Amino acid sequence: MAIKYGIPVLFQDVNEYIDPVVDNVLEKNIQTESGRTFVMLGSSEVDYDPHFRMYLTTKLANPQFNPAAYAKAVVINYTVTVQGLEDQLLSVVVRAERADLEEQRESLILETSANKSLLSGLEDSLLRELATSTGNMLDNVELVNTLENTKSKAGEASIFERHKLLYSFQMDIKLEQSEGNVSQMELDFFIKGNVSLEKSARACPASWIPGPGWQDIMKLANDFPGPFSMLPDNITAGLEEWQEWFDSDTPESATIPNNYRETLKPFEILMLLRCFRVDRIYRALTDYITVTMGEEYITPPVTSPGSDPTSDLMKLADKSGFGGGKFKYLSLGQGQEGIITQNY
Repeated sequence: MAIKYGIPVLFQDVNEYIDPVVDNVLEKNIQTESGRTFVMLGSSEVDYDPHFRMYLTTKLANPQFNPAAYAKAVVINYTVTVQGLEDQLLSVVVRAERADLEEQRESLILETSANKSLLSGLEDSLLRELATSTGNMLDNVELVNTLENTKSKAGEASIFERHKLLYSFQMDIKLEQSEGNVSQMELDFFIKGNVSLEKSARACPASWIPGPGWQDIMKLANDFPGPFSMLPDNITAGLEEWQEWFDSDTPESATIPNNYRETLKPFEILMLLRCFRVDRIYRALTDYITVTMGEEYITPPVTSPGSDPTSDLMKLADKSGFGGGKFKYLSLGQGQEGIITQNY
């Protein structure tokens, strides 16, 4: 009936075996005779409507269909993962709240892809130049230019400096979650805020409080009543104090009204700051990592010409159980190659 009247049909949860009876339908082996359009379904002639569509779905993670099926039908992988759904949802939220950031992200993705392609081409060119170069390589102007260009573009395609802080934060938050200091619900709020389309019935008490920020405040009070149940009332009763904190150049380190800084956990302070000053979250992450993991995770080691890191290496070796006779070090200065050859 569906074939005859052009009604779409959906077969769910099919396995890897597809009954040959539907081969003519999959192949669209349509016949016309005496003005009648039909398709052979087994041994029967069935009138065919061009609007008819047939869909087959499977829950198999990696189905091994007969190769002929790929020639007969359009096979599409619609499998999604939790991470993929989270990324899509985050993209939708960011596009709604900060369209400029989403445009910047998409631009960076395109730029990174273009840089990778360019870098791959430069590497191929460099290898070709090295393979065909003869004589002194420094006299090969084209080779030197290729080296300089490759070096420059490789630097541009490298990880941005700001990503290092985000990596430290991701590592930190995984440890905090494993120790029970941060819940998934708290992390979701910090990343997404209040994504509900339904606005709070309680009106925002001041014009200086961002609209989305007030919705986040109400979500804090409802979803995390322990530390934040009185937050809306405290804000309403002390608008001047809260506005002073809001207007501060460094709210992430300034005194928070109603002694919230003294009563909240480090991650809860990030959640509160998110409601008021999203622009200071990046700086607040530095303070959070310093408190929970240590300053060494945000401060790269600095060495300068003439500095000697040997003592630091020896301390690290002792701490890691490789001190004493297990730890050996050799200078890589001029004339030391013989000693290195003898020992290694």
